[in-house]
Amino acid sequence: MSIGIFQKPVWVRSIFFKRAIFLIKFVVTFVLCIWIFRNVDWRLTWQALRQTDPFVLAVIFVGMILNVTVSALKWKILLNFHGIKYKLFLLFRYYLIGSFFNNFLPSTIGGDGYRLYKTLSNPVSKTGAVAALVVERLTGLLALIFIAYLCAIVSYYQSGNEIAGFVAFWGTWGVAVCFCFFLIVQFVPISVRQRMQGALPEKFGDTLGFLADYKGKIGKIIQVISLSFFFQILLFVLYYTLIVEVAGRYVSFFDVSVAVSLSTLISLIPISINGIGLLDGSFIYVLKSFHVGYEQAVIVMILMRLLGYFQSLIGGVLYFFERIGISSCGDTIR
Repeated sequence: MSIGIFQKPVWVRSIFFKRAIFLIKFVVTFVLCIWIFRNVDWRLTWQALRQTDPFVLAVIFVGMILNVTVSALKWKILLNFHGIKYKLFLLFRYYLIGSFFNNFLPSTIGGDGYRLYKTLSNPVSKTGAVAALVVERLTGLLALIFIAYLCAIVSYYQSGNEIAGFVAFWGTWGVAVCFCFFLIVQFVPISVRQRMQGALPEKFGDTLGFLADYKGKIGKIIQVISLSFFFQILLFVLYYTLIVEVAGRYVSFFDVSVAVSLSTLISLIPISINGIGLLDGSFIYVLKSFHVGYEQAVIVMILMRLLGYFQSLIGGVLYFFERIGISSCGDTIR
């Protein structure tokens, strides 16, 4: 099966184009960071930082590592759908190294690119490696959107917050559209669906063939969906724990979930480096609408960024050993 459908046009892959895009992202990131920090009262920020218990930060970091393990396990299951088998710890290592690429080497290869590169050479299926990565990201995104929708409904009911109401309103429309699409697909005859697939470009039609690998594996699909939900809920819990610690008072879990999910979705807009400034600014703005102090929201984002960078540095150490030929388990397929 071909993976040509996933390849970028030559002009997109040109060095000049990549440098121009990076320069634009750098400028946007710089402007957003200036905008965020120019309104910060650093005295209040330092006070909030001093009140933060290091033990809480350690627990949150352990939770972040646990989420990496969950992601690696989900990736392993999805690879298995296509007959590709890797050791869990090997995929865990790839994930950590991928996070290092995301955070410290934004101008070269991304984390997903690295992970794809490491699994693309498997002897079973190149398209399967691509499909596993795409479905892994897609299921995580859908779980995030669905949880955000439910939390927004509860948050709006509790507080009447306009942003929560906005998310709940458009989420309802999204659910309705998805439901209608599901009904249409169910009632369209198989022969018509086959003709529609045949009308697609050859490479695209061939690539869609990987969907057949998921048929009759309901148990494994449920595992993937469950892991996606577990990842997102744990992420919300980690943010919630830190916000309550920094704010020193009760904050609604549903309000925090809306802030985290909405800012995460906004950060997917590819206009800044690794979402820096875009994620942080939107998170602070939404959290502030829930009556959390500006400086407290800023310190939460700073601490989460620092913990994420520390996690990425672990991946950097693993990548260093990989480059000099030292690996704890070897790049072997199980």
